[in-house]
Amino acid sequence: MTEPIILSTARLVLRPWQPGDIEAPFTWAQDERFWRFLPLPVPYTRDDALEFVESRVTADWSVAPAFAVTVGGAVAGDVNARVEREHRRAEIGYGLNPAHWGQGYALEAVEAVLGWLFETMGLEKVIARADAANRGSWRLMERAGMEREALHRSHRVLRGERRDEVVYGLLRRDWLRAKADAGIGRPAGRANTNERTSQRPAENRR
Repeated sequence: MTEPIILSTARLVLRPWQPGDIEAPFTWAQDERFWRFLPLPVPYTRDDALEFVESRVTADWSVAPAFAVTVGGAVAGDVNARVEREHRRAEIGYGLNPAHWGQGYALEAVEAVLGWLFETMGLEKVIARADAANRGSWRLMERAGMEREALHRSHRVLRGERRDEVVYGLLRRDWLRAKADAGIGRPAGRANTNERTSQRPAENRR
């Protein structure tokens, strides 16, 4: 089993979710900017936040690592992945408290997790999905070095409306090339042996 790990970047600490982290996602989900493109219940209750945090805390990091993104010690976001070991690939998802938008935190966190997935997990490809109208999300993917691979028209239903979805991908070889060319740093991580988990995978958030 892959053990939970803590990743540190210049401004952030990405750590495993803890049972007491409920208030943060509950607060974000009251903001329409956060839930607009996500299949979240509206209104979003503390029971919903409890279920979300429990899914993160009990996630098996071998297939569903999930990081709480913290700024100054406070939980500000989530980055998670669904790993397919057989194919050495993963789908990454992310969400950030709108109060912290526009400061580059989401990109910093996503780049840290991408580096960990390629370097530590040994994956060959990482993809991400977003509502086609969520320009902020897919522009973040592009800044992280991902390339658009598909536009799925009328691909899903969100609150009764059919929505288009974009898919982005990043290959290990392209990530290594970009790292060499642009000096993308390796996130400093340390194993957290007190947070081993074993159950259901994290739900993608984007």
